[in-house]
Amino acid sequence: MTLILSLVSACGTARPVATQAELQTRLEKTTGGNEALYQLMLHRLRGRLEQELAAGRVPQVNILTLSGGSEFGAFGAGFLHAWSQIPAGDPHAMPRFDLVTGISTGALIAPYALIGTTAALSKVDDLYRESKPAYAESRLWSFITGESGYYDITGLENIIRTDLQTTVVPGLQALPDQDRMAMVATTDMDLGLLHLWDVRQEASSVDRLYAIQRAAIAIPGAFDPVEIDGSLHADAGVLIQFITISNPEMIASVMAEWNAAHPTTPARIRQWIIINNKSHEPLMTVQTGWTDSLPRSMALMIKSGVIGPLTMITLQAALLRSQGFDVETRWMAIPSDLVVDPSLPPFDNRITVPLSDLGRRWGARQDHWSTQPPRFIGREISDPVVEPANAP
Repeated sequence: MTLILSLVSACGTARPVATQAELQTRLEKTTGGNEALYQLMLHRLRGRLEQELAAGRVPQVNILTLSGGSEFGAFGAGFLHAWSQIPAGDPHAMPRFDLVTGISTGALIAPYALIGTTAALSKVDDLYRESKPAYAESRLWSFITGESGYYDITGLENIIRTDLQTTVVPGLQALPDQDRMAMVATTDMDLGLLHLWDVRQEASSVDRLYAIQRAAIAIPGAFDPVEIDGSLHADAGVLIQFITISNPEMIASVMAEWNAAHPTTPARIRQWIIINNKSHEPLMTVQTGWTDSLPRSMALMIKSGVIGPLTMITLQAALLRSQGFDVETRWMAIPSDLVVDPSLPPFDNRITVPLSDLGRRWGARQDHWSTQPPRFIGREISDPVVEPANAP
C-alpha cells in the first residue's frame, strides 16, 4: 500500500521544490500583504463613513459576508437576486454594500454582490440555475494516478471567464465609489495559510482575476488547484468557511475615533452573513462502516467551520454593543432539514434550481435573518428574527 501511494504521489509531482528560505520569503510577503489589505480595508471603511456623512446620510458601513458551499451557492445567488429587486426606500431594500467578502462559491458571487445591480445578480443566479453535470466531468484514471483532480470543470471555467469579461470586470471598473471593496480568499497550499485578495485591484486584468476566482473554488482532490505567483492556491474552505472582520479591538478603535470626532452622528456597522450551506447536518442514523461514518464526519467538520466563526462574530458584535457601539450582525443558513438527493451529481440543476428558488423566496421576504449565535451543543429552537434588515 505504501508503494502504491508513493507511486500515485509521484505521478502528480511536476512543480520545482522551493527551498525553505524561498518559502520563508514567500511567507513573509503573504503575511505582510494580508495585514496591509486588512489595514486598507479599515481605511476604506473610514472613508465610507465620511462619504455617507458628507451626503447627509447616517454614517453607516454595510458588510456582506458569503460562505462556501459549492453548488449550494445557488441559495445565496438566488437570495441576492431577489433582494436586489426590493424597491429603494422599502425598509427591506438591499443596501449598497461597502465591503463584500467571500470564500469558495462565495468568492465567485462576491464581485456581483459588490456591483449590486439586479442585472449583475441575475447573471450569477443564472450561472447556478443553468448549471449541469457537464460543468464537472469525472476523470477517474488521471485522478487515481495523481495527475489531476477528480473533476474536469472546463465547462464551468469557460462560463466564469466569459462572465468576468462581459459582466464582472466592466461592472467593477464602472463603480464610482473607490472605497467600496470586495475581498476574497484562497488557501496558499505551500504556506498553509489564508491569502486575501482585493478583487477590484486584481480586476485590472481579466486573466489575473480569473486565476484567483478559479483558485478560490478549487476544492482539493475534486478540482485542480491553481499556481499564482509561485504558490499553489486552492479553496479557502480548507481553513475556514467564511471571512469577516475579526479584530473587535481594532474596529472598536476606529468607531471610538469616529464617534469622538462626530458625537452627534455616531458610526453604525451592519453586517449580513449568508451561509451557502446548512448550519447543522440533518438528523439521521449513521451506520458503523466507513462509507457512512466518514462522509458524515467530513460534513460535520465543515459545519464546525461555519458554527465556530458565526459564534465568534455574533459574540464580537455583542461585545462591541456592550462598549456602546452601534453594531449589528445578522445571518442565515439553508435549513438543516432541506432534503437534497445525495445520488445527484455535482452542479445538477435538480439541486441548484430548488436552492435558488428557496433563496429567491427568502430574499423577497427578508424574514429569515437571525441575530443569535448558532449552538454547538443544541439546535436553534426560537423563531428567526423578522425585523427589517435595515432596521436601526
